[in-house]
Amino acid sequence: MRSEEDDGAEGCEAIPPRPQSESDAVHTRVSPETYRLLYQELFDFAIDCQLVTDGQGLILEANHAASALLRYPKAFLIGKPLGLLVGEGRRGRFYECLMRLGQAAGKDEFETRLACRGELRDVVARANSAGLEPGRFGIRWLIRDISERKAMETARQDLLRRLVAAEEGERRRISRELHDQLGQELTGLMLGLKALERFLPADSPGHLSLRDLREAADRIGRATHDLAVDLRPTVLDDVGLQPALAGLIQRWSDQAGTPVDYHFSLQGNIRLSPEIESTLYRLVQESLNNIAKHAVARRASVIVEQHGSHLIALIEDDGKGFEIEGGIKPTQLGLLGMEERSALIGGDFQVESSRGVGTTVRIRIPLILQARSRDHGEDPNHSGR
Repeated sequence: MRSEEDDGAEGCEAIPPRPQSESDAVHTRVSPETYRLLYQELFDFAIDCQLVTDGQGLILEANHAASALLRYPKAFLIGKPLGLLVGEGRRGRFYECLMRLGQAAGKDEFETRLACRGELRDVVARANSAGLEPGRFGIRWLIRDISERKAMETARQDLLRRLVAAEEGERRRISRELHDQLGQELTGLMLGLKALERFLPADSPGHLSLRDLREAADRIGRATHDLAVDLRPTVLDDVGLQPALAGLIQRWSDQAGTPVDYHFSLQGNIRLSPEIESTLYRLVQESLNNIAKHAVARRASVIVEQHGSHLIALIEDDGKGFEIEGGIKPTQLGLLGMEERSALIGGDFQVESSRGVGTTVRIRIPLILQARSRDHGEDPNHSGR
C-alpha cells in the first residue's frame, strides 16, 4: 500500500516545469548591443531637440530634431561648443549651468535663445547631468522651441498695451468734456439761478425754490468735477505724477476717513514717461480702493521712491489682511489685473499679507524718463500727509 507521502511525491514529480513566458524569452535574447541600438533609435527620432555634451559643453551627440532646430547637419554639430550657438547676452546663464552640472550630478531648467543659422529662436532648455564613463560627467539637454508661444505672448501684451492706451485716451477725452463743457454749463446755470433770486422776495416760496435749485446745481457740479478727476485728473498730464498722487490720496483720505502717510522722492528735475505715470497712478488708485473695501484699516501709507534705475512704490495698511500663500489666486481678479498692468511696462508686482497684520503692495518699475523738466518749479522731493 502506498503512503500519502508517496502520493505527494508522485504528484510533485507529475507537475511539468513552468513554460518560459514570451517577455522572459525576449529579455534573455536582448543583448547589450540591441539595447544600445534601441536607445539610439529613441534618441535620434525623439520629437524634441536632444543633445549630449561633455563637461566643457562640446556636443557629443545630436538627434534629428536638434539638426532641424539648429539648421545644421548632425555631422557638423558633433564636436562644436554648444555655447557658441547661444545668443549673445544669454551665455552667462548657460555657462553657469554648464559649470555646475559638469562637476556634479544635478538638473537645471532655464529659458534662453539659440542662433539657428542667423535666426534667434526662443527656447527652454532642460539639462540633466549624466555619467559618460567612470569619473566623468556629461550633460543631456532637452531643448524645446517656444518661439511661437513667445510671439503670441508678445502680441497679446502689445494688444493689451494698446487697449490700455485707448482706455486712458477715452478717459482723458470724457474727463475734459465733463470739466470744460458740462462744468461750464452748470456754472452758467448756477449764475442764472442766483440772478433770478434778486427778482423775488427773500421770504417767498419762489425764492426758496430757486435757492434749493441752486444748491442742487452746485452739488451736481461738485459730483461732475469729482467724476472728471476720477476718470483722468488733468494735473497728471499737465504737471505730473507727484501732485496727481497727492490729490488722489487727499480725496481718498477725506472720503474713507483714513489718514495716509505720503512720501514721493524722485532724483532730479525730471518727468516720467506718460505710460509709467498713468500706470502707477492707476495701481495706487486701485490699491487704495481695495483698502477702503476690504482692509478696515486705521492708517495707510503710500511711498514712491527712486532706487537707481527703478521706481519703487509701496502701498501699506494696518488692516485685517488676508492669506496670500501660493501667490495670487485666479479668483482675485483685481490683483491679477494690477499684476498684468504692471507687467505691461516691465514692472514687478508683489503682494504681502497675513491675517491681522495688514497688507503691503510692492511695485518695482524700470525708469523711463521723459525728456522735459517740470514747469511748476516745485521740489520733486515731497512729503505729505
